[in-house]
Amino acid sequence: AKGVCFRSPEPYFCAYVMEWLQKSPQMAVLGKTPAERLKTINQGGLVIRTTLNPAMQASAKKELAKAVKPNNKQNLAGAVTMIEPGTGKVLAMVQATDLAKYQTNINVDQEYGGGPNGYQIGSTAKTFALVEALERGMPLNATINVPASSPTKPAVFEPKNMVDECSTNEPWPVKNDFSMSAGPMTLREGTVKSVNPFFAALNVRLGACSVRDTMVKMGLHRADGKPISDTISGIALGAGESTPMSVASAYATLAANGKVIGICFEDHSEGRNEAQIDRAFADFQFSAKTKEVFSANLKH
Repeated sequence: AKGVCFRSPEPYFCAYVMEWLQKSPQMAVLGKTPAERLKTINQGGLVIRTTLNPAMQASAKKELAKAVKPNNKQNLAGAVTMIEPGTGKVLAMVQATDLAKYQTNINVDQEYGGGPNGYQIGSTAKTFALVEALERGMPLNATINVPASSPTKPAVFEPKNMVDECSTNEPWPVKNDFSMSAGPMTLREGTVKSVNPFFAALNVRLGACSVRDTMVKMGLHRADGKPISDTISGIALGAGESTPMSVASAYATLAANGKVIGICFEDHSEGRNEAQIDRAFADFQFSAKTKEVFSANLKH
């Protein structure tokens, strides 16, 4: 399937589309097996117009190249997926590698050409603790006592203070990017400054399993489809693994006022079975995967 994508100007998006069409249960209208579906795609007179936005795709390529040079000598990879909130439409998908040399699409789940687990999501994980706190009614001016830390001297969080099984058996050292003294810090300040010990303390107070439940509720998962890490370090500070598409989709839930939408890359189909194909995409996008996940606390 990827063979046709080597010639595409957007090879990784093309590869994802081809994998999804051949493997997704929603696309049974194309055939029972991947081989049958590929035959339909290649010989069935079918035209699938995708959601890719050329301007956004070009912008994503440009910005990604500034951060990670394509085919760099350090063998570093980078990826960007952009998803429209409220519709789930994939507007851009780029990767700083050459499909001819590196076939793994690090944007997506393993089932559709990605790696086995995904990649550590870093500080993007902090948003989910903020969401859980707001859902519980904590105002932005609520304070949490945060221990002192620095880039070289970590704050240490003890297992005995952790309230659920998403914890650790050993003392958990947490460094920060800048030196800070101990004291109270508001939810607003901790978020704006992305303070590591603050989010460690917030997860300890909330219970990291509750934050992980919020991640799952918003659609975040590993590349193999399993829930993200159940350790407090994986949950609080992003040591857990996911994919750019999964993170983008979960964040889109915020911009969609708490509505989770299935991923969509099809705008319109033409040719044989076009009505059935359009309906299959719509059913996936707005039926099984669509749900409201936030309470009035967060919406307002």
